[in-house]
Order: sequence, then C-alpha cells, then structure tokens
Amino acid sequence: MRFQILVDRGERINKCTILPLAGHPDLDIVRYHRGKPLPALAGEMLLHPEGASLDALPRRESPVLTLSAIDCTWKRLAAVLRQVAEPMPQLVKIPPGFVTAYPRRNKQNRDPDAGLATIEAVFIAAAFLGHWDESLLSQYAFAADFLTLNRQVFADYGVRV
Repeated sequence: MRFQILVDRGERINKCTILPLAGHPDLDIVRYHRGKPLPALAGEMLLHPEGASLDALPRRESPVLTLSAIDCTWKRLAAVLRQVAEPMPQLVKIPPGFVTAYPRRNKQNRDPDAGLATIEAVFIAAAFLGHWDESLLSQYAFAADFLTLNRQVFADYGVRV
C-alpha cells in the first residue's frame, strides 16, 4: 500500500509527524504552497472528517492501493481542497473511539477535545484497509503510547493488532 500526504510548506519538522518519514519507501510526501494549484490526488481514498467511516465501508473486491491525506489544521482543510484538481477520491474518516498520544495544546494552553496526529490517522486508516504497518510509526516519538492507548479500540473493531 502506498500513501500520498500533502504537507504545507510552512509545517515545521519538529512538530510534524509526517516529514520525518521522508525516506519511507511507501510514502509520497508532497509539499504545497498555500494558494497554488495542486494536481489531482493519487489515492483512491482521502482521509477527511466528513467522509464515510472506515468501519462502515462495504468490502472491496480490489485492495486500496494508495491512500491520500492532507497534513494541515482542519480550519485550513477546505482551502487546501479547493486547490486540488478534480477528480476527488472517495472521502473516508477514522471511526470514533481512537485517541491521540500526541501532546497538543491550544493557545489557551488546554488540550483539544479530539483529533489525531496525521501519522496516527494514516496508520489507523491503513489498518482498517488491511495494512497493519508499524514502520509508519517508526519515526513517531509517541508510537508506543499511541498503540497502547488504542489497542483495545482496534480489537473492538476487529482490526488486527
């Protein structure tokens, strides 16, 4: 399985969970500039908060070969998607129950209620699509915590752990 991840050029490597994976053989990381057109996405599916839940998708006859994701804040997602050329892949989202291990803070110094680091979401989506690949978490400092926090959630969904 391959992964295409669009990453904002302004993203700082010390806070990004995707850029440290630049050498991963299955990842195609595309850096983009805000306001500039982007080519069509390569994936058959795109992670999106308004997509169909991965646990509710019907079984596919052929495997998903490429999954796309956009690494940005949700506030900027709509603007980034307007830059992407058509056609748009099928939108899918992470099923409820998963929690992040990434220590995030908002400007008021409080943890946000929900949300996952991009690499966490990509890993979960891949697992639901039959591709459990811990090498995706190889550069993620919070990988062990993430797997521990979510082991039972994966099991509850019947996803291989």
